[in-house]
Amino acid sequence: MSRNQDRETRQTNHHDSTSAAATDLDNKWLTDKQRKLEKKPTLLGEKAGNSSCYIFRVPRSLEEINQKAYHPLIVSIGPYHHGSEHLKMIEEHKWRFLRSLFGRTDNLPENLGLCYQAVASLEADVRECYAKTIKFESSPCFSLSWLFMLTLILQNSELGSSP
Repeated sequence: MSRNQDRETRQTNHHDSTSAAATDLDNKWLTDKQRKLEKKPTLLGEKAGNSSCYIFRVPRSLEEINQKAYHPLIVSIGPYHHGSEHLKMIEEHKWRFLRSLFGRTDNLPENLGLCYQAVASLEADVRECYAKTIKFESSPCFSLSWLFMLTLILQNSELGSSP
């Protein structure tokens, strides 16, 4: 065997072993990525990323940059900021709005109960709209927020303006 042939054989063998190592790495990478794709999320809700899921919590890293941009200043709708000290006064306004809504009826207890049942029956669907599973039991904040928004919309529509 000549020197050139020997050199070519070594280069071919080197290329083959390098190619085999690369294929091995490719297979490991592919296997790893396939496992990640098949793994169910642990932090996200099951429907996160679907068309029905559209309420995401702002990542803490963004929140820390400018809290005022991501925290409600006047009113909290839904569970994320419910109970915040600086929003307690508006919680009283929510109840005032509801009194206004139900003050139009003669049978307050029955109508309030029916309205609550209607809103509460939608809670599971609303929870599915959140990207992350909300980890507290059925909460009055859902019903109060929904009824508050309904009252606000009704009052604005009666005034001839849109909310």
